[in-house]
Amino acid sequence: MLKYIKLFRINVGLVLIFCCLFALASCKNSQKGGEYYDSKKIAEPDSFSTYDCSSNVSDSGKAYTCSFGKLDGFFEVARAEVSNNCFASIRGSIDLERGKLNVVLINSKSECEVLKELDSSQESRFDGDLSINCLNGINKIKIVGYDCEGIVNLSQNEEMIFRFSGDDQDNLCEFPDDFPFSEEFSDLV
Repeated sequence: MLKYIKLFRINVGLVLIFCCLFALASCKNSQKGGEYYDSKKIAEPDSFSTYDCSSNVSDSGKAYTCSFGKLDGFFEVARAEVSNNCFASIRGSIDLERGKLNVVLINSKSECEVLKELDSSQESRFDGDLSINCLNGINKIKIVGYDCEGIVNLSQNEEMIFRFSGDDQDNLCEFPDDFPFSEEFSDLV
């Protein structure tokens, strides 16, 4: 009888351990979308996970296209270093199949301004101009997604104030050589 009590205690202990691990994993997943609404976090370096993604800079650096099967997080798509405060306009075309997506401006004071917000359950398409108030210093445009799938096209209407990501670097969506063991993906484990 004593043997069965020990075995029962071990089984209960294992079940409790698995329940705790499951609860911790659930907490991390529920916080995943929290960065979508956190402007301080969005102003920090890029943090995202994506599936089936491709990006391209074309038209001599005037146009940027990114398509993704799933995006969670945020990443920089353009940067401008301006010496005086100025206004700029970027043409945007967004087709969102699922989820939520923001196009945001991070100004030189690390303040976040939403230029366009889409939620596929309400408005899934946008085609128009995005007005941007650039402050003296470095201004960044980022795409912020929460469980979203779609295509984003951005292009500069007049003078090239912004430099799109990819002008001088590899495709944003390519995995590093040491994937899946790179630091960038270590939080997935």
